[in-house]
Amino acid sequence: MLALSAEQQDALWDAVVQRVRNHPAALRERSATPKLDREAVRAQVAALDFAQPLDPAEAVARVAEAMLEHHVHPPHPRYFGLFNPAATEAGVAGDALTAAFNPNVAAWSHSPWATEVELHLARALGAQLGLEPGRLDGLFVSGGMEANLTAVLTALRAHFPGYRARGL
Repeated sequence: MLALSAEQQDALWDAVVQRVRNHPAALRERSATPKLDREAVRAQVAALDFAQPLDPAEAVARVAEAMLEHHVHPPHPRYFGLFNPAATEAGVAGDALTAAFNPNVAAWSHSPWATEVELHLARALGAQLGLEPGRLDGLFVSGGMEANLTAVLTALRAHFPGYRARGL
Protein backbone atom coordinates (compact mmCIF):
# COMPACT_ATOMS: atom_id res chain seq x y z
CA MET A 1 0.00 0.00 0.00
CA LEU A 2 2.92 2.36 0.58
CA ALA A 3 4.32 1.85 -2.92
CA LEU A 4 1.54 2.96 -5.24
CA SER A 5 1.54 2.26 -8.96
CA ALA A 6 1.77 5.20 -11.36
CA GLU A 7 -1.96 4.88 -12.05
CA GLN A 8 -2.79 4.85 -8.33
CA GLN A 9 -0.56 7.89 -7.79
CA ASP A 10 -2.33 9.75 -10.60
CA ALA A 11 -5.75 8.86 -9.17
CA LEU A 12 -4.65 9.86 -5.67
CA TRP A 13 -3.32 13.26 -6.73
CA ASP A 14 -6.31 13.87 -9.01
CA ALA A 15 -8.59 13.23 -6.01
CA VAL A 16 -6.53 15.53 -3.76
CA VAL A 17 -6.42 18.33 -6.34
CA GLN A 18 -10.16 18.04 -7.00
CA ARG A 19 -11.00 18.21 -3.28
CA VAL A 20 -8.61 21.11 -2.62
CA ARG A 21 -9.85 23.03 -5.66
CA ASN A 22 -13.52 22.48 -4.73
CA HIS A 23 -13.04 23.17 -1.02
CA PRO A 24 -13.99 26.89 -1.05
CA ALA A 25 -17.22 26.20 -2.95
CA ALA A 26 -18.04 23.22 -0.71
CA LEU A 27 -17.71 25.46 2.35
CA ARG A 28 -20.41 27.83 1.15
CA GLU A 29 -22.88 24.94 1.26
CA ARG A 30 -22.13 24.19 4.93
CA SER A 31 -22.02 25.79 8.34
CA ALA A 32 -18.78 27.42 9.47
CA THR A 33 -18.82 25.20 12.54
CA PRO A 34 -19.54 21.49 12.91
CA LYS A 35 -22.40 19.86 14.75
CA LEU A 36 -20.64 18.45 17.78
CA ASP A 37 -21.66 14.83 18.18
CA ARG A 38 -18.90 12.85 19.85
CA GLU A 39 -20.66 9.50 19.45
CA ALA A 40 -21.25 10.02 15.73
CA VAL A 41 -17.61 10.98 15.18
CA ARG A 42 -16.37 8.03 17.23
CA ALA A 43 -18.64 5.64 15.33
CA GLN A 44 -17.35 6.99 12.02
CA VAL A 45 -13.73 6.55 13.13
CA ALA A 46 -14.38 3.11 14.67
CA ALA A 47 -15.77 1.93 11.33
CA LEU A 48 -12.32 2.28 9.78
CA ASP A 49 -11.00 -1.23 9.21
CA PHE A 50 -7.23 -1.50 8.92
CA ALA A 51 -7.57 -5.11 7.75
CA GLN A 52 -9.39 -3.89 4.63
CA PRO A 53 -7.31 -1.18 2.96
CA LEU A 54 -9.14 1.46 0.98
CA ASP A 55 -8.30 2.54 -2.51
CA PRO A 56 -6.15 5.68 -1.99
CA ALA A 57 -8.55 7.94 -3.92
CA GLU A 58 -11.46 6.60 -1.85
CA ALA A 59 -9.47 7.32 1.32
CA VAL A 60 -9.00 10.92 0.16
CA ALA A 61 -12.74 11.24 -0.50
CA ARG A 62 -13.64 9.88 2.94
CA VAL A 63 -11.14 12.07 4.79
CA ALA A 64 -12.17 15.18 2.87
CA GLU A 65 -15.85 14.54 3.55
CA ALA A 66 -15.18 13.90 7.25
CA MET A 67 -13.15 17.11 7.50
CA LEU A 68 -15.98 19.05 5.86
CA GLU A 69 -18.50 17.54 8.26
CA HIS A 70 -16.51 17.54 11.52
CA HIS A 71 -14.25 20.57 11.39
CA VAL A 72 -14.35 24.32 12.09
CA HIS A 73 -13.82 26.11 8.77
CA PRO A 74 -11.71 29.28 9.22
CA PRO A 75 -11.88 30.19 5.50
CA HIS A 76 -15.70 30.07 5.58
CA PRO A 77 -17.24 33.46 4.67
CA ARG A 78 -19.26 33.44 7.93
CA TYR A 79 -16.41 32.42 10.26
CA PHE A 80 -15.53 35.20 12.68
CA GLY A 81 -13.78 33.21 15.40
CA LEU A 82 -10.23 32.95 16.61
CA PHE A 83 -7.44 33.96 14.27
CA ASN A 84 -6.96 30.79 12.27
CA PRO A 85 -5.48 31.80 8.94
CA ALA A 86 -7.15 30.17 5.97
CA ALA A 87 -5.11 27.82 3.83
CA THR A 88 -3.96 29.00 0.42
CA GLU A 89 -3.23 26.98 -2.68
CA ALA A 90 0.46 27.93 -2.46
CA GLY A 91 0.54 26.80 1.18
CA VAL A 92 -1.09 23.48 0.32
CA ALA A 93 1.45 22.96 -2.47
CA GLY A 94 4.27 23.84 -0.06
CA ASP A 95 2.92 21.38 2.50
CA ALA A 96 2.78 18.66 -0.16
CA LEU A 97 6.38 19.32 -1.22
CA THR A 98 7.55 19.38 2.39
CA ALA A 99 5.72 16.15 3.16
CA ALA A 100 7.18 14.47 0.07
CA PHE A 101 10.79 15.57 0.60
CA ASN A 102 10.61 15.59 4.43
CA PRO A 103 13.54 17.98 5.01
CA ASN A 104 15.22 17.67 8.38
CA VAL A 105 16.10 21.21 9.41
CA ALA A 106 17.21 20.10 12.86
CA ALA A 107 20.67 19.47 11.41
CA TRP A 108 22.17 21.68 8.70
CA SER A 109 24.01 18.71 7.18
CA HIS A 110 20.73 16.87 6.58
CA SER A 111 19.03 19.64 4.62
CA PRO A 112 21.34 22.60 4.05
CA TRP A 113 19.07 24.35 1.55
CA ALA A 114 15.91 24.16 3.68
CA THR A 115 17.85 25.20 6.78
CA GLU A 116 19.30 28.24 5.00
CA VAL A 117 15.88 29.16 3.61
CA GLU A 118 14.45 29.08 7.15
CA LEU A 119 17.24 31.34 8.42
CA HIS A 120 16.87 33.68 5.43
CA LEU A 121 13.12 34.00 6.05
CA ALA A 122 13.63 34.57 9.79
CA ARG A 123 16.15 37.32 9.09
CA ALA A 124 13.91 38.93 6.46
CA LEU A 125 10.98 38.92 8.89
CA GLY A 126 13.20 40.40 11.61
CA ALA A 127 14.32 43.16 9.25
CA GLN A 128 10.66 43.95 8.44
CA LEU A 129 10.07 44.29 12.19
CA GLY A 130 12.99 46.71 12.50
CA LEU A 131 15.25 44.37 14.45
CA GLU A 132 19.03 44.77 14.38
CA PRO A 133 20.28 42.87 11.29
CA GLY A 134 23.52 41.54 12.80
CA ARG A 135 21.67 39.94 15.69
CA LEU A 136 18.82 38.28 13.82
CA ASP A 137 18.34 34.56 14.13
CA GLY A 138 15.33 32.36 14.35
CA LEU A 139 13.35 29.38 13.23
CA PHE A 140 9.81 28.51 12.31
CA VAL A 141 7.95 25.97 14.40
CA SER A 142 4.79 24.02 13.86
CA GLY A 143 2.65 25.27 16.71
CA GLY A 144 2.13 27.16 19.93
CA MET A 145 3.53 24.57 22.32
CA GLU A 146 6.77 24.25 20.37
CA ALA A 147 7.00 28.03 20.04
CA ASN A 148 6.45 28.54 23.78
CA LEU A 149 9.11 25.98 24.71
CA THR A 150 11.55 27.57 22.27
CA ALA A 151 10.86 31.00 23.80
CA VAL A 152 11.41 29.71 27.36
CA LEU A 153 14.69 28.02 26.42
CA THR A 154 15.85 31.13 24.56
CA ALA A 155 15.02 33.37 27.54
CA LEU A 156 16.81 31.03 29.95
CA ARG A 157 19.91 31.02 27.77
CA ALA A 158 19.83 34.82 27.38
CA HIS A 159 19.39 35.60 31.07
CA PHE A 160 21.39 32.71 32.52
CA PRO A 161 24.35 32.16 30.15
CA GLY A 162 25.58 29.11 32.08
CA TYR A 163 22.14 27.49 32.09
CA ARG A 164 22.88 25.03 29.31
CA ALA A 165 25.99 23.64 31.03
CA ARG A 166 25.06 23.97 34.71
CA GLY A 167 21.30 24.39 34.85
CA LEU A 168 19.66 26.89 37.18
